[in-house]
Amino acid sequence: MADYVYLDSNAFWLMKPDHPRFDSDFKATVARIGHRYRFPFSEAHFRDIAAGDRPGNEPFIEKDLAFLETVSNGRAVVLEQVEKRPSDELSPAGSPIPGSEGPWITHYVVDDVAKLYRNSPKAKSAGRFVSNAEDSHPVVMNIIPDDHPMKKHLLANNGIMSATTFDSFIQEFRERFNDPKYYKNFRKYVTIAASRIGMKDNLMGQSVAEKLESFQVFVTANSVEEISNSVLGAARVIAWMKGESFDDLTWPDKLLRSYGLLDYNQYVSDSISNKNRPSNMMIDANHIIYAACAKHFVTMDGGFHKKAGIIFSALNVSTRVSDLSSFKSIFS
Repeated sequence: MADYVYLDSNAFWLMKPDHPRFDSDFKATVARIGHRYRFPFSEAHFRDIAAGDRPGNEPFIEKDLAFLETVSNGRAVVLEQVEKRPSDELSPAGSPIPGSEGPWITHYVVDDVAKLYRNSPKAKSAGRFVSNAEDSHPVVMNIIPDDHPMKKHLLANNGIMSATTFDSFIQEFRERFNDPKYYKNFRKYVTIAASRIGMKDNLMGQSVAEKLESFQVFVTANSVEEISNSVLGAARVIAWMKGESFDDLTWPDKLLRSYGLLDYNQYVSDSISNKNRPSNMMIDANHIIYAACAKHFVTMDGGFHKKAGIIFSALNVSTRVSDLSSFKSIFS
């Protein structure tokens, strides 16, 4: 069974002859090492293509899907948790993730995998935050700015911070997550809240604040090494707030949770706009899952390169992250 190289969507498209930045050297490199490595597509590539699925774009969508299938030779990388599984002989010999068999390389065609994910169960509910009744406490409302994302939920609960208040807020957050203005405002207040952990008037209350110190360390970290060393501590805190144990999560969930947190550290956070909405980060997080069991991960996005390296280092994943030039150099 050949190992695989995982390409993010932008790297895939650079091998399209009609692409404005078509890279013939890259295409030749992929062809030259095709006997040694597979170049599978994944669910995340479908999500990227679907972002442009608008009336009138159907011919372009079909063209992208056909190209994806051609470059991958019809092979997809599919998580073993999904219902449909390939035969045992297609199992990778070893995974870069310690203790995990990782995804499977398959020979599904594009349409088969598209149907597989379209019919797969939806993600579970994110669960309740601060679910213990003893965590309820009154908040001094006149110190809460009007644009604070929690304010209207606190007012609706008579100024009491509680599980009910958080549940209400989380519901709104899920509904408005992809609104750039709302998300950027929320992210701003996460940074402010982290800076106030330990203060007497902290919105979260003293009993919760004492458990948030590792989150504060993560948010204020300002180097790749510091972020990598602190992101799992922050992920454990968030899991605790949801009534979960981070260590008991599946490895894909650990990757997703940890990657999502990176946007709350200003050193590596994404620039959010109408063109780069928060949902794009979720697609990147899905790419991370499938890249984590590859020998090499190739991305043209410098920020994505840095964030992937941080998560892989934090979780002891041995996948090598490369930009286009370094990947071509490795196999020159």
